[in-house]
Amino acid sequence: MHPFDGKLQRRVLPMLFGMLLLIQVTLVGALELAGMNYSTTYTARPHIVSFQMGPPFFRMSGGIAFTQTAIGEDGWTLKDLHYDSERVDGDRLQATLERNGQLTTVQAHIFDWQLVPLVNFVRASDGESAVTLFGELVDKEAERRVRSDKNMIINFHPAFENTLLGLRLLQADLLLIDRRAADLFKDEGQYILGTGEIQPTEEDVIANRARFDTVRAWLSAQDDRVQSYVVGDIENPVSYRANDGRLRFSGAPRWFAWRDSDEVHIERLDVMVAVGLHKFLAESVGAATLAVAAIYDLPVRDARASQELYKYLVDQGSEEDSALAEELTNNVEKLHASLVRSLERLYKTHPEGKRFLNAAGRLEPQERSDFVDGVLRPVGEMGDHQWERVQTAWMEVIDDPRFREASRDFPVTYLTELSDRLSAMIAEENGINPTVYAALKTSMHYTALLKLYKQQDRAGFARLAAELSEVSATPQSPKDYAVKTPTVYPRGRDLRRLEQEGSDGSR
Repeated sequence: MHPFDGKLQRRVLPMLFGMLLLIQVTLVGALELAGMNYSTTYTARPHIVSFQMGPPFFRMSGGIAFTQTAIGEDGWTLKDLHYDSERVDGDRLQATLERNGQLTTVQAHIFDWQLVPLVNFVRASDGESAVTLFGELVDKEAERRVRSDKNMIINFHPAFENTLLGLRLLQADLLLIDRRAADLFKDEGQYILGTGEIQPTEEDVIANRARFDTVRAWLSAQDDRVQSYVVGDIENPVSYRANDGRLRFSGAPRWFAWRDSDEVHIERLDVMVAVGLHKFLAESVGAATLAVAAIYDLPVRDARASQELYKYLVDQGSEEDSALAEELTNNVEKLHASLVRSLERLYKTHPEGKRFLNAAGRLEPQERSDFVDGVLRPVGEMGDHQWERVQTAWMEVIDDPRFREASRDFPVTYLTELSDRLSAMIAEENGINPTVYAALKTSMHYTALLKLYKQQDRAGFARLAAELSEVSATPQSPKDYAVKTPTVYPRGRDLRRLEQEGSDGSR
């Protein structure tokens, strides 16, 4: 044995043990859904967004939104809501309704873990959006790293932050985009369940996945392209009535689908160029040209090929080749037109806008040979490393606050008919995940009812909120479990690696 082996063992073994312990601590206590870990490390901004029927809400918030105020069916009106803590959880809320001058007290069915955050949501008076995947972090450098790894940032309305209902509403937002949402959230391998919920079996999860596949296959077969959606009650009334001593509701959750309007594509490109072009013009006109080519998804190798092909066509000059040359010319003209529009936009908003506009003039072709020499040749001369730099810079442009602000108002097309058919199909498929769908439906119904109650009787609503202020909204299982809602949705790289890079400052 080497004379230093004993010392090395005494020093290294404790270090190894400590590293193993650290790994163990990292692995346990992780919030996960169907094997994918969700990060609770980063601090997210509170999500307080008011609903307005327009592009900014759909593009910048989306997610889950509750916008309706309940209306009575068949002449029923709401008179009072009363909470009785002595009753069994799930039957503690009672509603007094009136019809034809007769008062009737009926049993509402909602559990404390649902009712408490919903009352807090309505009491806040700020915002109808409950959760979004288009959120922000407090730490902007962490936000940049999270976005660059293709992950999404989760923001909750404060009423749903660190609640089981918040987890369920997050899952509702994922039901159409992530097959893992067919399961339920776990921590340390144990399901997180509220009172009234039943732990799913393996067969249940398999059935949910089959429902997901069925809905996705149907959606893919539709002629309309769905870009995104908002889940909740948009343009979908919620009504209530008394029946057999119970409070009953009408109105199922709606997936309100939308897509870009047809004119958005060019507008988005122009804004991206306008925001990011100064990065490249500061380097050279050639770099600016490559930037425009990049934003139009024109790979550098294709630009080089176009340059060589164009030279050949101009030299040979047959009729068929002339038609192809004309097509190439038109493509370059489109690039130049976008460049000019973008520079004119910058001219008004950027201190160096005049210089940028002059640069555009240097790119303006006067005759065919100028297309090659002034536009395509600089692209062909730039190396692969410059191309990679441009691609990286464009990712930064997409995250630039100026682009995000400008893109808020890009017009959208509402797919109302498809939304109705899609929502009906999800209902037919038992909500894809029945546990999540039930929580979503309950939230939609009781938010609308609580809004009505607050609107009609502010003092009564304040009394109800005060009664619930000391009521626990913790899950039933695991016992004494404290929910920590996630702040990053892991679409990209493993979050543990990402968080480790953030903690040691590396990239």
